Amino acid sequence: MRPPSGRLLVYGSEHNGAASEERPINERWWALLTARGITPRNHRSTDEAVRTALRDRGLAPRTETVATRAGETTVGQTLARHASREYSPSWDIPDPIFAEANAALVTWAATAYPATEQALVTRSGFTRTIARL
Repeated sequence: MRPPSGRLLVYGSEHNGAASEERPINERWWALLTARGITPRNHRSTDEAVRTALRDRGLAPRTETVATRAGETTVGQTLARHASREYSPSWDIPDPIFAEANAALVTWAATAYPATEQALVTRSGFTRTIARL
């Protein structure tokens, strides 16, 4: 009997690009949470867990970017998205820790960015992980 052949699309994910101007705000958010004992979920760790599981099963996963996009937001809009828990990794952070970290993020942003209306160019990409069966 011949084994199955072909490709299996295992996972797709969207990431903020390294060149995204809102990345420093997001990195500061992660640092504030880490300092408070929270290790937030993130897509990159999920992606690596998927690739590891595939390799453990004898497959050779390959991840590629299939689409990219650029847009614009502001410092204030980015802070509002964090404050409203728009990002799923923040959903399970306990309320007191979330409130404390969010207040610290707003304080930090006020010194790092002179105006909340400051435009930020955003860049992201959609990746897929494929494994040949």
